[in-house]
Amino acid sequence: MKLTKKCVALLLILLAILPTFSNYALAATEISSALVKNGGDCGYHLQFFDTKQNAWSYIITHYAYYEHDGKQ
Repeated sequence: MKLTKKCVALLLILLAILPTFSNYALAATEISSALVKNGGDCGYHLQFFDTKQNAWSYIITHYAYYEHDGKQ
């Protein structure tokens, strides 16, 4: 009985973990060259705590992308 519960638990864990790794394998694409395009200013999306000023500071970020088969 204990062996069966352990096998079922192990099987459920594997079924929960395996799809996570397969998504990374499917999403990976080898690119030999790409034209990186400017998507514009995103504003102040990045922030950090500046200990010297004892305040939050912000960094202006930019959106960059490339297109492949009409998809960004």
